[in-house]
Amino acid sequence: MTDLTARNAITNAGFASLILAVAALGFTVYGASGPGGFKDFYGGSVSVWNVADVLITIAIAIGIFRRSRFAAILMLIYYIYGRIHAWFMDVPFNFLTIVVTIGFTYVFVQGARATFLLHGKTE
Repeated sequence: MTDLTARNAITNAGFASLILAVAALGFTVYGASGPGGFKDFYGGSVSVWNVADVLITIAIAIGIFRRSRFAAILMLIYYIYGRIHAWFMDVPFNFLTIVVTIGFTYVFVQGARATFLLHGKTE
């Protein structure tokens, strides 16, 4: 992996994290716009965890853009944990979810590899 390829992999991982954050925010707003709306925020279809998920993902994305090894590994673990948790919570399991999961996992693995590679060259 060259330096340019590594920088691109880090950027891709950062943008993938932001895509996940925007998707989580979209689902949170959609859930809050249900029959209960925001008044049902603390016990309905939307919880504080939904908002925390968005904020955590954005914070990790910022760390990835700053080429943090810790943030890159944390995002990979956080994403894999989230997918496993979703599958056990009966989220529809079809071909598209498998392809998307493999794609995001690949981008996060490449981003983590790239952060370690660039840190190895600068130290």
